[in-house]
Amino acid sequence: MIRHRKYALLILIFASTCILNARAVTIDDVVGVYIGHRTTAYPTWVERGKEITVIEADGRVTNYLFFDWIPEGYALVSSGYLELNGDGSFPAGEGGSGSLTLHGRHLDVRVHFPASLNGLEATVHFQGHRTHKPIDLPLPWLPVLGE
Repeated sequence: MIRHRKYALLILIFASTCILNARAVTIDDVVGVYIGHRTTAYPTWVERGKEITVIEADGRVTNYLFFDWIPEGYALVSSGYLELNGDGSFPAGEGGSGSLTLHGRHLDVRVHFPASLNGLEATVHFQGHRTHKPIDLPLPWLPVLGE
């Protein structure tokens, strides 16, 4: 009986510590330049590429997407504003939703779009790390999407 109480007390202390250490994610936490990989899953195919994501203090997010079919030195560019909830979730487009987690300098973003720009459902997964090194951002290959 005493042994069970000890385990219950340890579990309660551990759970309380986790709750106290959890805090809301803010824009200030995620501001920066992230370099990583992006996977976009459509109903019938998957597209993989590299990505640079820039998150500014006002919530503006600009994504530079690099795929094999884009000429060297150029990128598809999309931008918008991030309305981040304290739990890391955010709205994305019409009816879409996303979530992000930040572990030190590593950012993990998952976004689901019920119908993307091409009319197809899409799920995007980005994993990247924050960098403080200067980066030469590429030229947009097409007009900036989202503006």
